[in-house]
This record gives sequence, C-alpha cells and structure tokens, in this order.
Amino acid sequence: MERLEEVAADCRAKGRAYVLVGNRTHRDKRMGLLKALAAHLEGQSGGLRYMVHCAGIGSPYEHLESLDPDALERAFSVNVTAGLEPIQRGRTSPNH
Repeated sequence: MERLEEVAADCRAKGRAYVLVGNRTHRDKRMGLLKALAAHLEGQSGGLRYMVHCAGIGSPYEHLESLDPDALERAFSVNVTAGLEPIQRGRTSPNH
C-alpha cells in the first residue's frame, strides 16, 4: 500500500490523478468502487481519460490444470471481469 501511495503522489505531481483502492474480489464491492469513481468524476471537467486496472490474484507457479474450479473462477473474476466492468458500464456509471 505504501508503494501505491508513492506512485499516486508521483502521478498527482504530474497532473490530476485519482487513486481508488478497494476489494475487487466480489461484484458488489466492485460496484461500490464504480459508484465512488462516478461520484468523484461528477462535475469534473474533462472526464476520465485513462484508467489503470491493477488487480490480480494467482501465482505464476500454479498450473492452470491444477487449480480447482472455484479458484479458477475467482481468479478470472478478479483478473479479467473486474477490469472489464468499468468499460462495460460506460467507465463511470455503475447504472449503465
């Protein structure tokens, strides 16, 4: 978390940046993060230009065939679905 704050401070020093940290493992928590992002962007000029999805679970030492189905579903949800939801929902509106 400390390194994230360092990167966020560096981004802010170079222009506007908003860092939102949260749990991406459950859909309801992801929707809460999208609502927080939408609230932050409301009334801001310029809107959202870039979004970095930096979440992932799993291990490079695990083989796909050795994962149990629940672990595979959870990894896909966090590593893929969580990054696509903001795009699917119009980037900022959790109600789209």
